[in-house]
Amino acid sequence: MKFEASIRDSVSELKLLRIVHGPRAIEFKVQRNTNYGALFRPKVILSSFILSLALMMSGSDYWRVVGGTLLVLCTIWFCIRSFTVQSESVVVMEHIGVQLRSTFVSGTIQQEFIDWASIESLIINEGLNTVEVFFYLAFIVANAESLFVAFPILRPRLKILQQVYNEVYELVIDNDDDAENISSE
Repeated sequence: MKFEASIRDSVSELKLLRIVHGPRAIEFKVQRNTNYGALFRPKVILSSFILSLALMMSGSDYWRVVGGTLLVLCTIWFCIRSFTVQSESVVVMEHIGVQLRSTFVSGTIQQEFIDWASIESLIINEGLNTVEVFFYLAFIVANAESLFVAFPILRPRLKILQQVYNEVYELVIDNDDDAENISSE
């Protein structure tokens, strides 16, 4: 069962998807509105590479320089795009845990799992660097030296973080409190 509801943030070019995977699994996915998929098709990359090699093998010095330049530009472009994040998500699996996932344009996926029992709290905090002040959503985990930050690269605006916070807090923290109240009675 897959149900999607979305919110668009036109300022940051991000949208929030709420995907229900089943009665006990909900995914909150923040993704860019742009689609880089067509540029990463193997045919496009391979044809650019072959074209640049063919130009480099031609007899004219001019076309060798053009082919070498094209090869260098394709390599730089590919490296930059490979490390561009397409989407980040928080998957809440009730009574199991929370999975934090980043999906890159290249198809690479980075994941972290937080065990349900070790989650102490969920916060929206304010961070800053030399140029900006931003908000982030983080899990406080027992016996962990640092916070587990959701959406660390895309950093959606506060409006999106508040919606995710409200629903995840209700699922994780309130649900855990209810379980403790039932077991103590």
